[in-house]
Formats: sequence, structure tokens, C-alpha cells
Amino acid sequence: MGVAPRIPGGGGKFKKTFENLADSEKVLLWTNNNHTSEWGSGTADTGTQLYAAYCIAVKAYTSVSPQYVMENIVVRDARCCVTANDRSINRMVTFDGANITIGTPFSGDTSHWESTIPYQIFGIKGTEIK
Repeated sequence: MGVAPRIPGGGGKFKKTFENLADSEKVLLWTNNNHTSEWGSGTADTGTQLYAAYCIAVKAYTSVSPQYVMENIVVRDARCCVTANDRSINRMVTFDGANITIGTPFSGDTSHWESTIPYQIFGIKGTEIK
């Protein structure tokens, strides 16, 4: 017999937000001002308001225009990674309070540091942690 997952924060508005995170309203928390450079690994300070779910926009490569980003939904306390398209290198995402760390490419090869570049991080409204 299975156990239904517990949605953090109870029900109501929070539960409704989790039904369709991709279409939820987002709050911009961080922008990579150096998105045309390689990204080995790094931490983004997203401020004091914590969220249970975030949207991380990444570019496939340093040379790609910011208008062509892939949005990834990541959830606190879950093993998450981001990718820019079906052929790009994945990167692990970890949380430490208000800091979100986007790790090195899974390949570990520095020749891939120009791919899957974090561009922006958004908090998803309705998943605020008080």
C-alpha cells in the first residue's frame, strides 16, 4: 500500500500552485550578469524569502541569446538538476538556506563549462516558506 506524498505547507492555495508549477506566477530573484562566460559551478543568493519551488532558466551555451532559455522547475529537498535542451549537459542543483548552488556539468569535463549556463532564478508564487 502506497503513501501519498505530503505537500509542504498544507493545502489550499499552496496545493493548487503545485498542480501546475510551470504556469504559476514567478518572482525574479537572481540574474547572472555574466551569462556569456563559462560556468564551472556557483552559488546564487536568492534573498531572504524562501520558496518550496523555483524556476531556473538556463541557456544552452554561452553564445546563445537570453531570449532562448529553457525553464527548469526545481523543488527544495528533492534531487534536482537543470538542462538547457535534450542534448545539453545536466547540472545538479542544491539548496542551502537562501543560496542555490548550480554544480559543474555531470561530465566533469571543463570543456563543457560553456554549456547549460544559469541565466535567471525565479521563486514560484504560492510556494513561499514562511
